[in-house]
Amino acid sequence: MASQATRPLVERDLDTVEGRAAHIKAAFKNSDPRAIAKAVGDVILEIGVKEFAAQTGLSRSAIYKAFVRDGGNPTLTTLFRALDVIGVDFREDFG
Repeated sequence: MASQATRPLVERDLDTVEGRAAHIKAAFKNSDPRAIAKAVGDVILEIGVKEFAAQTGLSRSAIYKAFVRDGGNPTLTTLFRALDVIGVDFREDFG
């Protein structure tokens, strides 16, 4: 579970795949890459960075750099890998 100190509480329920998808979809509506990275980072912190790293094969430092730190800028490959693990099907949810 995310530490209260690392991220402010988000308004959406991030305990469910549906809540996570809704949170990320809302960020995509902004068309702001930083907002998208932050939304994915919110979900990653809810899941836990260590667990997320194990599921994606990404290093913890790569996850922090791409999604958790302000100004994150993941590659498309990293973003799609993250969305897949989170349970968001980009083609289905955004197509």
